[in-house]
Amino acid sequence: MNGGAEKKRIGNTTLITNSVMSFVLLIGILIIWKYILPGRFSFKPDITAEVGETCAKVDFIDVGQGDAALVSTDDGKYILIDCGPEENRSSLLAFLRINGIKKLDMLILTHPHSDHIGSAARIVKEFVPDKILITSRTEKTPEYEELIDAFNSTEGISVETAVTGREYIVGSAVIRILYSRAAYDQNREDANNDSIVTKITLSGKSFLFMADAETETEKEICGMFPASELKADVIKIGHHGSDSSTSEQLIDIVSPEFAVISVGEDNGFGHPSESVTERLKERGIKIYRTDISGTVRFKFTNDALATYITRVADK
Repeated sequence: MNGGAEKKRIGNTTLITNSVMSFVLLIGILIIWKYILPGRFSFKPDITAEVGETCAKVDFIDVGQGDAALVSTDDGKYILIDCGPEENRSSLLAFLRINGIKKLDMLILTHPHSDHIGSAARIVKEFVPDKILITSRTEKTPEYEELIDAFNSTEGISVETAVTGREYIVGSAVIRILYSRAAYDQNREDANNDSIVTKITLSGKSFLFMADAETETEKEICGMFPASELKADVIKIGHHGSDSSTSEQLIDIVSPEFAVISVGEDNGFGHPSESVTERLKERGIKIYRTDISGTVRFKFTNDALATYITRVADK
């Protein structure tokens, strides 16, 4: 009898312990959902401006050492440029879900480096983009092979190689491909200069996305187009602010008001380069860095442009 009572007491104790642990876990999940995630993606005003009630947005998403930017048109279309590294996939997915994104109209994968396509396979499967633009370059990496599998197994998508000079209309956005190699040199180890460079215009404002293009590609672009076609209000700085990109020639022609550097905090590459940030500062260009400001949002209409950041700079 005493043995049975002891087993019953132990069983009750285990049940109570499990119940307490489940309750604590539930509370932890609720705290994360209510306070941590919204805090990560709620926007604090940085530059004030008159903005219309309905307006387009461009978000440079904090995905660590990588690139991801979401263009939202004022008529409900969504364009995602790159998907960041796999290790920060949860941040990208959380941002898209919190902002109510259920489907993408276009996905542009600028080149097949893991810090740009690491989360792409998951994005393709969950958000099923109508159109996907890729480069002619291929890679023998797990991330690239997973992406190809996602292409082959996902219905309702159209995948095509980007072509220099081609334009696409997605809602109120005009997307122009300024650079995409028709074929790449198999002997060249680095894919950075095979990047798709894109200019997107909507609501009277323009954004230049340089991907990881370096000075070699910048020089080609500057020679291919008149300065008026390269001018942009905002430039996403090439290659995370590396000194291999952002030449004086390019910056002087683009003449942006704002520059965004998508870069990981305390990364091991020394990004962004001090020479690049000084080059921008000398020209009076306002710099935003995702390692300092978190996700950077540009919200605009024809006659106003405002920026918002997700955290106050502590550097």
